[in-house]
Amino acid sequence: MNPPLSSAVAGALCILLSLLIGFSLGATPIVLADLWLIEQAAALRADAGPWIAFTRIGDAPARIGFAAVAVVLLLVRRKAGAAALLPLATLIETVATSGLKLAFARPRPALLDHLDTVVTLSFPSGHAAHNMALWALAALLLLPRRGWAAAALVVPLLVGVSRVVLGVHWPSDVLAGWLFGGGMALIAVAVHDRLGTNPRATA
Repeated sequence: MNPPLSSAVAGALCILLSLLIGFSLGATPIVLADLWLIEQAAALRADAGPWIAFTRIGDAPARIGFAAVAVVLLLVRRKAGAAALLPLATLIETVATSGLKLAFARPRPALLDHLDTVVTLSFPSGHAAHNMALWALAALLLLPRRGWAAAALVVPLLVGVSRVVLGVHWPSDVLAGWLFGGGMALIAVAVHDRLGTNPRATA
């Protein structure tokens, strides 16, 4: 299987898994896992400062700033196609995630006091999806070897965990967000590689 096709298949599987979680939210294993994980997260709330900081890193202003830096770096490297793809793909992911929130209409958890202000629905986590899509795609486009891109996932992982610790998301929201955002990033980079404008090693 060639690299673009394998990336596209992996991305599609991630998106499918995220949707399967959404359609299974009432299943006993997911309910029990959510409750247990929220109970574990409650123990991390003694010092909420770092978790609030992680969430701020995942907020829209920080994401826009990081995306702008990534676009500039891509342009400096004369990767105009990649520079155009990054904001377009992340915009598509943002719109799609908002649509999923409306479709599933899951309320926010009320088991812990909310330590961040929220106004939208819960599933999937926008912070998890948006940051996974942005950081994963930027890393795949900027780094010469895809294996190195895994290091960039630390940021979206911490952002996602922070949403549970702050009491504003179910863990299943965050997992689905990671999968959906990661899937969108993989599909976007597969399209880019298919166009032949971003040759690089795939190890």
